Amino acid sequence: MTGLRIRPIEKRDAGCVAALFEAFGFSTSADTFPQRLDRSIAAGDNTLVAERDDAVIGCIGLSQMHPAHRDAPVGRITVLVVAEEFRGAGIGTALVKAAVERFSDDGCTIVEVTSRFELKRAHAFYEKMGFGQTSVRLALTR
Repeated sequence: MTGLRIRPIEKRDAGCVAALFEAFGFSTSADTFPQRLDRSIAAGDNTLVAERDDAVIGCIGLSQMHPAHRDAPVGRITVLVVAEEFRGAGIGTALVKAAVERFSDDGCTIVEVTSRFELKRAHAFYEKMGFGQTSVRLALTR
């Protein structure tokens, strides 16, 4: 992918990433996102951004769990968003590959992703990348 750079998020990216999230339907704004980002970083989570021509065009959220019942950490992709005009151009693939590499470098032997039921195209995308359904996730929302 020519001209594409994958890098860790920086504070200056907050407005662009908030706009990506808002366009995808997440409840966030340029006003609230910096605090969310600080909280996420303090918890040890990471966000990578895809940048082309100095513009942020996608991002992926990374989180790690260290469960007592596993020998190695588990990596989780918590969100993947690509600007609509760049979808289908390999940006998501590049972000997922970068995430998997980061998790591997950190010793994760499992990488999982969560995705809402209605996002069928996303499910097909992840399956094409080698992910498969191994469990069911149930959530209690408050």
